[in-house]
Amino acid sequence: MAETLFSMTCTTCEARLSVRSEAAIGNIVNCPKCGSMVQVVPPPGWEKPKAGPAACAAVAASAAAVVPPILPPNPTQTTPPPEPASLGAEIQPSAAPSAPIGEAPLPHAVALRSSSEPPPLPAPDAAPTPDWASPTEMLWRKWLVWAAGPAAVAVILVGGWAMLPSRPVPEPSRPMAAIPASPTAAAEPQPEVKPAEPVRSDRRWLPDQTRMLLRLRLSRLQNQEGFSRAVDFAETAWQASVERVLRAFGLKFHAVARMTWAATDLRQWADESVVVFELDETQDAGAFRTVGRPAGLKLEGIECRRLSGEIWPHPFVVLDERTIVSGPEPLLRALASRAEIKLTSAAIAKLLESPGSDADAALLVDLAAAREAGWRLPESAMDVWPAGRVAWHLVWEMPQAVGLTCEAIDRSMVEVGLVCDGETAAQRVHAAVNELIPAARSGLDAQVQSVGQQVRDGRIPADAGAVYERLLKHSRTDLDTARWEITGDTIWLRINSVSGISDLVSTAWESRKAIQGGWLNAAREADEANHRRLLEGLEGYRQSEGSFPAGIGGGTLLAPDTRLSWIASMLPYFGHRDWHQELEFGYNWNGTQNKAVAGRSLDEVVNPALGPSTEKGFPVTHYVGLAGIGPDAAELGPGDRRAGVFGYGRKTRLQDIPDGASNTIATVGVSAKLGPWASGGNATVRAFTEQPYINGPDGFGSGQPNGMLVGMADGSVRFLSQGVDPGILEHLATVGGGEKVSLASLDPAPSPPLLPSPQAPPAAANTEKPKAEPAPAPREIPAAQPPADQPKMAMVDVEARLADPVSKIEFPGTPLVTAVDLLSEMSTIPVTYDLDALEMLGIGIFDPVRARLIDAKLADVFAAMLSSKGLAYAVENGQLLVTCPPKMRTDLNPVRYTVFDLLGPGETPAPLADLIRQIVSPESWQAAGGQATIETAGDALAVVQTGMGHFAVLRFCERLRLARGLPLRSRLDSKRFLLTTPSAKAQGRLAREVSVNFHEPTPLPQILTDLEQLTGTTILVNWAALAEEGLSPQVKGTVKVERQPLGEALAQLLQPLGLVWRAVDADIFEVTSRKAADSHLELEFYPVQELGRDKDTAENLIEKLKDEVGGGTWNDAGGAGVVRFDGPSRCLLVLQSQPVQREVERFLARQRAQSAGRQ
Repeated sequence: MAETLFSMTCTTCEARLSVRSEAAIGNIVNCPKCGSMVQVVPPPGWEKPKAGPAACAAVAASAAAVVPPILPPNPTQTTPPPEPASLGAEIQPSAAPSAPIGEAPLPHAVALRSSSEPPPLPAPDAAPTPDWASPTEMLWRKWLVWAAGPAAVAVILVGGWAMLPSRPVPEPSRPMAAIPASPTAAAEPQPEVKPAEPVRSDRRWLPDQTRMLLRLRLSRLQNQEGFSRAVDFAETAWQASVERVLRAFGLKFHAVARMTWAATDLRQWADESVVVFELDETQDAGAFRTVGRPAGLKLEGIECRRLSGEIWPHPFVVLDERTIVSGPEPLLRALASRAEIKLTSAAIAKLLESPGSDADAALLVDLAAAREAGWRLPESAMDVWPAGRVAWHLVWEMPQAVGLTCEAIDRSMVEVGLVCDGETAAQRVHAAVNELIPAARSGLDAQVQSVGQQVRDGRIPADAGAVYERLLKHSRTDLDTARWEITGDTIWLRINSVSGISDLVSTAWESRKAIQGGWLNAAREADEANHRRLLEGLEGYRQSEGSFPAGIGGGTLLAPDTRLSWIASMLPYFGHRDWHQELEFGYNWNGTQNKAVAGRSLDEVVNPALGPSTEKGFPVTHYVGLAGIGPDAAELGPGDRRAGVFGYGRKTRLQDIPDGASNTIATVGVSAKLGPWASGGNATVRAFTEQPYINGPDGFGSGQPNGMLVGMADGSVRFLSQGVDPGILEHLATVGGGEKVSLASLDPAPSPPLLPSPQAPPAAANTEKPKAEPAPAPREIPAAQPPADQPKMAMVDVEARLADPVSKIEFPGTPLVTAVDLLSEMSTIPVTYDLDALEMLGIGIFDPVRARLIDAKLADVFAAMLSSKGLAYAVENGQLLVTCPPKMRTDLNPVRYTVFDLLGPGETPAPLADLIRQIVSPESWQAAGGQATIETAGDALAVVQTGMGHFAVLRFCERLRLARGLPLRSRLDSKRFLLTTPSAKAQGRLAREVSVNFHEPTPLPQILTDLEQLTGTTILVNWAALAEEGLSPQVKGTVKVERQPLGEALAQLLQPLGLVWRAVDADIFEVTSRKAADSHLELEFYPVQELGRDKDTAENLIEKLKDEVGGGTWNDAGGAGVVRFDGPSRCLLVLQSQPVQREVERFLARQRAQSAGRQ
């Protein structure tokens, strides 16, 4: 190993790095630990060591063998020159393995070695690494991807790869470059280059048998956070495919303008594919023409070559300076010999005609081929969502192919194409989409409403809840943009993402735990409903037969696992009387006589959390009868202390359960060791044999990570926690153990038992489905009469809501506005910001707040969260006000202000004191009936004011200094005293064009949320001001604008409601009432050097201003507005409401224009 020259530290992850090669000095390379860019710079005082001949030779040899992974622009030589070594945890050149005669080394491969780098990929003969920990996790991730599909690029990447079977990836035969998104080592840092638009991919390189097509514009996507998150979702499939080939060729993202992956055999899609790399215009593929060894094959008359090593063993050909084609030899030979291009999948060919197929990311899949290859398509992923289940199945089961494309950069747009078998099928799918989209909107709205309760219950952290809520709202907004149409046999669904696809995917990644929790909750509810249906059938059977069914049916001479199951006996009670009549119970369950029925899927025994599956071609059950305790429990006789409700040779009656039906388990969910529902034996009757019983080796489980659902013999359903005492489970598993069981460890609120019991079918034939007694009619609730105009103001019981319990909540550094929004949603209390108080304290609405409470009241949460920034809350008229501590508004304190620099020669502070009384919080001084005083004290002012008042005085003095060109005296940030008006700061956002269409009255918060997302602004609402006008948070408005400025859209929305907006900062606005806006006076400084050259001219300007602007709002007309001219700064000092201030700005602009015209 080469001697260490010097050590350095990565500025990002602070890893200690050893430099062993002089060739690395001066280069910017990738840290092998975190992947960030680091420049190799020797420490001060370091001197280049003297090297002997042997050392020099070693350096030269190793440098020749190791070159950076980036292709240089237009190299003139065919053999790559020596290049500097790459950065590793030990930075040193790494000699490449010697190539056999006839083989050339791969150009531009680099060795990165670090003690902290990921472990090597599994060897070719290693077992595939499972994609997720459990079937449930696999399914919920699939649900996440495909449910949010139309709204995110995750559909294209994650959705496809979620379907793809995992595959072991060969271990590299030599070190290869990692594939980070950022550029790697080079002589100079690689600039971010936006590649030229490549032409549409040449279909010549698509095999006729193409069944899946993936296209990625890697150089465009590399810096999109959403893309990297999507890759994280699909890590296993990504490593088996794209990363594997990139590693083999030593390519980085930014070097590839577009990659096309065309798979022909979806059983082995990662190998049976043709891959086309179209390199960036700054790259040259010519260097690869001498890499590897000849493959004995030509394409387009160009010799193909083969890389050494096992990472990607297939031939490749360099077609031109930017195009490389590679794939298995039979596929390349077929491409070379075919006379014409004829894709055998008509559905794929049709999708390729769409312009979207050349988008930033595209995935086209022949669904028939995917099913034949055994891919688990996501048609069952929405079974936990009853409202969309049927439509979702139809959308995935009828089309022949699906295409998903995404424009993530130039336009945030997603397009989904579904190719069907004819126009009739397309019409049916279109109808399903029409049903699915509105249901999705309703589902998202319900989820938004539930976030607060989940946080309050401690199910998700406050931070995660806030991000999750943002994701749901953004997804809901994006769904509103959905447009779909039918073109022949193809349905096109297009969505323009308002919030941006990259942001949406990143937010989904951050919310993945909350999404998983929501899915698991829905799965538990659906699973419980299935348990209930199963138990209803059992109760019907018991009413008819007098006992629960035997664990197996049919001929007694057959082995238990060859006989038909108790579930088969229950078919009439599940509505399948005709199935039951087809069965021959004297024959094997999978024999010729019964095979047809046994091969049918039985929804009643499929847990939606796990999804349907088969065992040896037969649909499985996720519910079994519990036999008791021990491997032989199913064979025990009646009365045995270890026997449960189900056994091979016994039928259990209620009187046979002395422990009580409510204390005895009848049915249990299973998630492993699954068997066909029609099969007797362990497939449908199972015992507790080995601890842990829940999610343990026996296979019991409901797909829930923290427990499982069971059906009790009385028809109730209970949730058993993962941590319940195994002894209690054993007691519950037996019918006659005689134990006294404490149910404290179980779910405290089980579903009710089945009372009244359903009617039994005729006992003789067991062929009629039992009819349950009609459920009681729902209580009639009078429909609320819609208000004639606006929703009536409903007062929130603030004190009661603040007393609500919160199990656990934490804000580890959450933005103030996010935390407040979350608590407002949880409590339903409208919250208003005292923006003047926040300005005084120097607090922004995005400043982080911190709090962590357990078993607290909501009032404590509000107080702790706000106090972390020195804030407090006040309850006023059914509202909550985020403000400063009360003492800062009420307690008077004396402060001496040095103002000598603001006085003219021989001038006393008295005129300045008078000016302050007139334009700085004028209502607070004694002369106006307040309590504050201001007196002169030499060249200083002695002021007695509240904390709020003192900040107003300080701010005025500092802004006056700024206007006069004097240095500031305060230690506060000078940005707090800028003279730019809020309206002027916000001009850029106000001018941003928006297009919205809310022609029907829509809740104001929903419209404002859309405007926020369209313009990148934050729009607060002064709910206290609206409440004074009798407007509730449910106030509705309408607005319809097409490419109009935000200011125009706000005016059109707010004016009919008697509301206005005011700018708070460059991208923060407040919606308030006209009355509140008129009474909130702001002091602004307007330079008028060119308009007010002297006092007389300024006075004339002021009189003209009062005549044209503000009407009776000025103090000399009975209003509160004040305007004064400051000679030293030649500024107008205007105290007015913001609407009038905007008129003042427009007035002065007109005067300046007229003055310039006269000149």
